Amino acid sequence: MPKLYTRNQGGKSRYYADLRDIGGGQVALKPPGSSRATSDKGEAAQLMAGKIRELGGVLVGPGTRLSEFVEEFLAANPGGVTEKWLNESALRLGRAVGFFGTDRDLKTIRPRDLRQWLDKLSHLSASNQRHHLHALSSLYRYAQELEVVPLGYNPVGGLFKKPSAVKKSQRTDEFFEIDDAARFLDAARRLDLYYEVIGTYLLTGGRRKEILGPWSAKTPSAWILGAF
Repeated sequence: MPKLYTRNQGGKSRYYADLRDIGGGQVALKPPGSSRATSDKGEAAQLMAGKIRELGGVLVGPGTRLSEFVEEFLAANPGGVTEKWLNESALRLGRAVGFFGTDRDLKTIRPRDLRQWLDKLSHLSASNQRHHLHALSSLYRYAQELEVVPLGYNPVGGLFKKPSAVKKSQRTDEFFEIDDAARFLDAARRLDLYYEVIGTYLLTGGRRKEILGPWSAKTPSAWILGAF
């Protein structure tokens, strides 16, 4: 199986390809117009894919095993993301490897498999689940570029419904404990700050329009009472 390896030249690790398994040799992966092998791992993977094409071999890129390709993807960092985002992606993709298996072929993961994975991640928030899907989708877009999977093959895109990144409002679940309400009402009384109105809010749980009635939204009470 073709593979990448490095040699240290001039203080830099430069990339070479071992193509002996498909009838080639050990070749320096030189970008067009350069006399030296590239030191960029992502570029090296693309150059190796071209060499394989020239030999009429199978376009395996860095490998079709999920665990191998995740390692290549994170090392190449093709999106140029920050170290923090890269570490978070490593965690999310590591969970994918743990669920699907280290030897799982990229081309065998289907949307229904992702649905089962999401069920496994159901203890996480919807936005966190969506981040996991985004990391896997980025992996597949890179795999398409290197022709490791067919163009357009991305199981994430086949999901009918994805977890929402929008957080649902928690306002309806908010309430004062009795002690908190008493302190709040006492502060309003001492400050002469709409004590009767606030007391009505706390005792009845009425809506804003029900409590304020004809009061204009432009009065100072609008922003003071807007939290209710």
